[in-house]
Amino acid sequence: KRFSETLTVRLDDYDMASGNDFIGSFEVPLNELNDCVERRQWFTLNGEEEGAEVGNVLLAYRLVHNPEYAPFVEEESEPEPEVIELT
Repeated sequence: KRFSETLTVRLDDYDMASGNDFIGSFEVPLNELNDCVERRQWFTLNGEEEGAEVGNVLLAYRLVHNPEYAPFVEEESEPEPEVIELT
């Protein structure tokens, strides 16, 4: 099973009186992360309409691999080669 190469982050405001409102979203590329290295990066928030930029957000993050939380993914194994004996 192949996993996504980006993490989509969604920001909503919190309202006690009514429902939360969507502020914006952005994607974090996962292929650039090094295990346990902290990063701080500005991201542009994209609004609901395509191409609408609604602001910026500073995100501090790091990737920490914990095998206990990683889903088990069975790797596709190659078939065993057929052995033919020549006499």
